[in-house]
Amino acid sequence: MQIPKELPQYTDIYGLVLVLGGLEGAGYFCNSGTIEPVFTYEQPTPSYSDKEGFFQESGNGQTFGTGSVREDDVGEQHKRFAIAIAERVAAVDTATPLSCIDLCAPQHLLSGIESHLPAQLRSKIRVRIDAQLTKVHVTDVLARIADALERQGE
Repeated sequence: MQIPKELPQYTDIYGLVLVLGGLEGAGYFCNSGTIEPVFTYEQPTPSYSDKEGFFQESGNGQTFGTGSVREDDVGEQHKRFAIAIAERVAAVDTATPLSCIDLCAPQHLLSGIESHLPAQLRSKIRVRIDAQLTKVHVTDVLARIADALERQGE
């Protein structure tokens, strides 16, 4: 897809725009005024077949309520998500060496993603945008990146 003229054109550079949020995300490869999706990823929700922590409230022959006290470890899910995204970014960099990475993710994911990227890819992060943009069109994401670059003076 062609990038509108008023947005960053990624001329003479190979850029990767990462749009992450929740436990899903996408990567877009940018070069010479075009942007193409490279990967999408959605972390599968864990399912449990056992009834660990199951309880049932009943009395007088009636059941009043049932439930479970098991809680998912959100930190562990974010860690697995960050590792999966880092693997995909490394694969894109292996196929075509990247010049820059523009990262758009909520604050709780930014540090996790960065910490799981290899050092040579971490140094290529040009823009960090603290926002949930997974449901936003990619041209709107590029507009946010353009604003961030303008604030940085690039």
